[in-house]
Amino acid sequence: MTNAYERTQRHNPHQLTIKQHCFPKRSIERFANENGLVHVRLIDHERTVFLKPDDNNFCGLRTWDQRAEDGFMKEIEDKFQNIADLIAEGKIVRRLTRDEEDIITDMYILWNCRWHWNKHPIKDTKVQGVSDVSRRLSKDEQERLEKAGIGVIRPDLTISGRNLTGVRIQLNFSDERERMRGFNWAILNCRGSAFYVPDNASDKAILPVTPNICLVNGQGYQFASEHKVLAINAWAMQTSDKYYFWKSL
Repeated sequence: MTNAYERTQRHNPHQLTIKQHCFPKRSIERFANENGLVHVRLIDHERTVFLKPDDNNFCGLRTWDQRAEDGFMKEIEDKFQNIADLIAEGKIVRRLTRDEEDIITDMYILWNCRWHWNKHPIKDTKVQGVSDVSRRLSKDEQERLEKAGIGVIRPDLTISGRNLTGVRIQLNFSDERERMRGFNWAILNCRGSAFYVPDNASDKAILPVTPNICLVNGQGYQFASEHKVLAINAWAMQTSDKYYFWKSL
């Protein structure tokens, strides 16, 4: 799932995010076993392994810029994780409020937008109509500006693909948010069986929270039959492109 990426200066002095999760790391951690590992099926390699939630298989490497990572993406994730914690702890066992549903929708959209653009990253792009820049920024200056959320034109007159990808994700997110306005989510709980997590959910509104809880289109708090769980897991395996994971029972 990793792509070629622009490396930071040695020791990454400005703490730019290298590993960028499509599905949030904190969400993956809820599926980890007592050793902090999740059970992962790597589709291309046709093998099953145990991996840490920060493994490269779950990440893009500087696919989008720091402005997006620390800005609107972090805000969406933080709001969602607050709700996910309450659901996981059994403190929300009712119909979700409109605000809660909208926050879940935002996370669902962001997950799939990030997956798409990590799979189809934008390349560095030459700036047209510019023959020179007034000041040639050093690598350190470029990284300082990126940390501050500012895009730059490099000395070779290119804009980084991650800057363009960050903007593209934000635009796609806004379009999808409008399309899914008013979407309803139900809390689906299962006993005994466990939900699988696909690497993307672009064709079905499903958002796993814990091994036994999954958010699905609907309303209220529902219990899933074993048949329903098997159907969701079969879909998760079929829709996944690179991997799917679960918690071993």
